[in-house]
Amino acid sequence: MAQSTATVPPEALCSACGPIGSVIGLLQGGAVAAGVVGLLFMGVVFDLNGDYSVAIWALIAVSAPGWSRSPLRWPRRRGSPKRAASGP
Repeated sequence: MAQSTATVPPEALCSACGPIGSVIGLLQGGAVAAGVVGLLFMGVVFDLNGDYSVAIWALIAVSAPGWSRSPLRWPRRRGSPKRAASGP
């Protein structure tokens, strides 16, 4: 079965989820802003150089510090329960 996603406006999240909705709305706004700035940056670099490679490497360099903090970097282990520390 195919999965689908829907974009939820930040105002709806804020009213439906309370304080956590505000945080999620702020993150969504940041993603939209990054998308706009990234496209503009890539357009300017392409106009100046005639190639996207410089812009792509620059965006990789800017976003790389965030990858080290990503929870997706370390996959969860399945099937191995946590062990309690044994004491005296």
